[in-house]
Amino acid sequence: MYIQNAKKPFLCQYKKIDDERGYLRKPIMPKFSNDGELLKFSDVYVAESNKNIFRGLHYQIEPYQQRKYFIVLKGIVTFYCYDLINQDILQFTLDENSTNALFIPHMWASGYHAKADINQVFFSSPDTYVPESERVISCTVIKNLDISVLKLSKKDLI
Repeated sequence: MYIQNAKKPFLCQYKKIDDERGYLRKPIMPKFSNDGELLKFSDVYVAESNKNIFRGLHYQIEPYQQRKYFIVLKGIVTFYCYDLINQDILQFTLDENSTNALFIPHMWASGYHAKADINQVFFSSPDTYVPESERVISCTVIKNLDISVLKLSKKDLI
């Protein structure tokens, strides 16, 4: 159990069982305590992206800030987490063989670069998605990212 008020993104473990038939993943949602209240992850998505798709850097403004939990189901994905207060950037690369998940707390924008031909990302949040409160930060803040090869949505082209 993760009993903390997370201030920075971090990796956490989930269960993956391999056998001759393939694998079974049980994305055990870590139990996070926020001021004594356990978070319940309810908003759930799976996104599929081709190579060099960049999604993000997204965040939601108060009072609708979001925390997110990511697992890579297929492919190789590099996640970028942007600290909205200190403007620091953390980077995590996960792939389909990993048993790590990434948790991103409030006050961090998140985005990812899909690096394999086909990539699938599972993500969930204990907070409601409110499109009107969503904001985007340009991926040009990521210094080691070759933006010339990226495919971005209209929303992410700022």
